[in-house]
Amino acid sequence: QTSHDIYDHEDPGVPCYVLFIEIEECPTHCDRSMSELSKAVDECLCNLHETYRDLRGVRKLNPTRVLRLSEGAFRRFRSWKVRNTMTSPNQFKMSRKLLHPEDVAFMLDNVVT
Repeated sequence: QTSHDIYDHEDPGVPCYVLFIEIEECPTHCDRSMSELSKAVDECLCNLHETYRDLRGVRKLNPTRVLRLSEGAFRRFRSWKVRNTMTSPNQFKMSRKLLHPEDVAFMLDNVVT
């Protein structure tokens, strides 16, 4: 269990996209900014992608969440993947989506609350 629940949405049990970002310095009002950024990303996706908009409209997809990671989280993730998989440092490429539950758990453990 992680300290951050990505499922505390309008409709529990309905999937959502999560966008992990790392910001070097974040002002004191960052939590509010993350909420506003989540709304802005969701609105942009609705405007740009018809299928996303349709799924949001029929409540089969919750709004996209933007979660801020602690500084250095992506660097630590890269090191962790290289240590725990057969990937060499030269071959590692950060994927656009996390397919393995342990990768998601790693990121959630690095979310700034």
